[in-house]
Amino acid sequence: MKTTSANTKKRSSSVKTSSVKIPLIKLLDASNCTSLVSVSDLKTIATKMMGNAKYISFTNNLNLDGHSLKHLMESLNLTMMSAAFQNVSVRRLRVAVHSYNYTSVDACLPGTRVPRQFKYQTTTESSITIELPNHSNLLGFLYSVVLSPAAGMKKGGGANIKCQCELGEEGTKVTRFNTYGTELNSDHVYVWYDPFHCDNILKFYEPKLCFEFCVTNGMEEVHGSICIKECGVRPVCVDELQSVLQQLDLDLDSEKRNELNKAVELESGRRITLKPIEKRSTSIIQGRPSESEAKFHLPVTSTAEDNASDNIPVENNYDSQDNFDETKNSEEKPNIAGGQITVPDTNDLISELEQKKENAPIMNLTEPESDQEDGSDEDPFSELESILVGSPESSPKATCSTNNDAVREALHNLECVLENSLESIISDVELQRQLHMSLDYIKQASHENVSPNVVKLVQKMTSTIENLFKDFVRTKKVVEDHIDALKQKETLMQRVRDVKKQKESKQKEKSQLENEAKRLKEEGEKVDEEIRILVEQKKSIELEITKLKESMERCEGEKKKVKNEAKNMITESKELMLSIKNSKSSYAAALSKQQKLKDKWEGFRIDFADNFGSSTT
Repeated sequence: MKTTSANTKKRSSSVKTSSVKIPLIKLLDASNCTSLVSVSDLKTIATKMMGNAKYISFTNNLNLDGHSLKHLMESLNLTMMSAAFQNVSVRRLRVAVHSYNYTSVDACLPGTRVPRQFKYQTTTESSITIELPNHSNLLGFLYSVVLSPAAGMKKGGGANIKCQCELGEEGTKVTRFNTYGTELNSDHVYVWYDPFHCDNILKFYEPKLCFEFCVTNGMEEVHGSICIKECGVRPVCVDELQSVLQQLDLDLDSEKRNELNKAVELESGRRITLKPIEKRSTSIIQGRPSESEAKFHLPVTSTAEDNASDNIPVENNYDSQDNFDETKNSEEKPNIAGGQITVPDTNDLISELEQKKENAPIMNLTEPESDQEDGSDEDPFSELESILVGSPESSPKATCSTNNDAVREALHNLECVLENSLESIISDVELQRQLHMSLDYIKQASHENVSPNVVKLVQKMTSTIENLFKDFVRTKKVVEDHIDALKQKETLMQRVRDVKKQKESKQKEKSQLENEAKRLKEEGEKVDEEIRILVEQKKSIELEITKLKESMERCEGEKKKVKNEAKNMITESKELMLSIKNSKSSYAAALSKQQKLKDKWEGFRIDFADNFGSSTT
C-alpha cells in the first residue's frame, strides 16, 4: 500500500485498520504524507504482511504525534523480531543462499533517538562494540541509526547506509549496503533486519563485535549532506521467543506459535515450553513485556526448583545480561540423569516429524537400506517418543509404567537423550554412549518389564541408528562443502567488487592526472610566451648597451680634448700669472700717479670755482 501527499486525506482515516482489512500488502509507504497526524499500532504487519522484503516508510510525516510514533516503533521492533524467529526454520534448509525464503525488514520514520529496545546504543559516535552471549543462543541482529540532513539532501539524490562489522583479530569485515533515496526534511530513525548480513557475521562467530555505520553516495564515498547522530544494535536471542509470542497473542494463532517454537527448538538444540498466553486488556499500551511475560521455562527442572519457582523474581529479557549467562550454563550442563521433564503435546511432536519428512529431500537425507527393505515410512524416533510421552492411542501398559526401577531409568535416560538435536548427539560421544547403553538395556529387558511395542521399536532403532548417523554426517559434509563454496563465492564476489572499486579509483586517478597534465601543458605554453618576450627584451637591452658604449667612447674622446685644452690653459695661466706678478709694481705706481692727477685736477676745479665766483660779484 502506497500513499502520496495527494491522497493522504482520503486514506489517513483508514490507516488504523488498513493492515487488518488488506492482509496481502507487500509494502507500506506513507512518505511525505504531511496531513497524517495519528496512526494506531501496526502489530498485524509482523505476521500478515506478504513478501520477503518488508518495507515500511513514514518518511517526512512531520505531523505524526508522539503517541503514534511510539506505537509505530514498537510495531516495527516486533515485526523485526518476528522475522528473525521465522527465519530460523528457513535457515535450517541449508540450500543456496539466494533461494532462501528469508524475511528482511526495512523501515523509516521521523525521530531523533534510537529505539529504547536496543540494548547497545551510542550518541557520541557512529560505531559501537558489543559483547555477545552464548553462540547457540543468538539468532541475529537488529540495527538502527538516526539520520540527520546536516546541509539538506539534494532533491532526487540518494544515499547508502553502510553497516560494516569487523570480526576479531583477523580483521575480517562483513559489509551491508542499503539504498536510501528519499529526501529527508528532518531527523529520521532508520531500523532494519537483514538475515543475510547476520548469517555472514554468525558463521565467523566472535565474542566481541565492532559495528561501524556511515552514509555514502553512489561512489561509496562519505556523504557530505547527511550524517549519523546515533546508532544502535540489538542482538536477537532464543530467550526472547516467549516475549515476542506474548506480544503477538491477539494476531498469532496456536499453529503459527507452535511453528515458531519448533523452529527455535531445532536451532538451539533444546526444548522450550511456552506458558499459556492470556489475552490482555486492549486498554493497556503495547510495549515492553512485563516480568511475567518475559519468563520462559527451561526443558529440565528439578522438583525442588519447580516448587520454589513462584518465590523467585524473574529478570526482564530486555535489560539484563543474566538471561544469556543462565542459558549458557543450562546448555553447558544438561540434566539428563533425573528431574522433571516438561514435554509438548504429542500432536506437536507428530507435526514436527512430518515437517522433518517434508524437508528431508532438500537436505539430501536418504532412508537407510534397512528401512527401505521393510517398506515402513514410520520414523522410529517419533514412534518411541509417542509411546514415552503417553500418546492417547497407547494403552497404559504401553507407556512403560513399570515397577522395575532399572528399566524405568533406562527409558528415562533415553527420553533425555532424545531431547537433544541430532547434531548434538553426533558431536557428543557421551550422548552416543548413553543412547547405545539405553537401547541395549531396553532391548535385552523382558516383555514383562517393557512393552513389546517398545522392544520392537528399540530393535528397529538399533539397526537404523548407525546408518542414520552416517547419512547425516555425509549430508552434513555436503552441506558444509556447499557452504564453503558459497563462502568462496562470496569472497570472490568481494574481490570482484574490490577490483571494480580499484578500477573506478584508478580511472578517477587517471582522469585527475590527465587534467593535471593539461594544466601543466597550459602553464608551459605560458612560460614559453614569457620566455619569448624576455628574449625580445634582452635584444632591446643589448642594443641599448651598444648605443651606450658608443656614447661612452664619444665622451672619452671629448674628455681627452678637454684635458688637452686644460693643459694649454695651464700654460697660459702660468704666463698670465707671471705677467700679473711682473706688472704689479707698475700697477701700483700707475695707481699712485692716477691719484695724484685726480688730486691736481680737483685743485684746479676748486681754484676755478673760487676765482670765477669773485669776478661775478
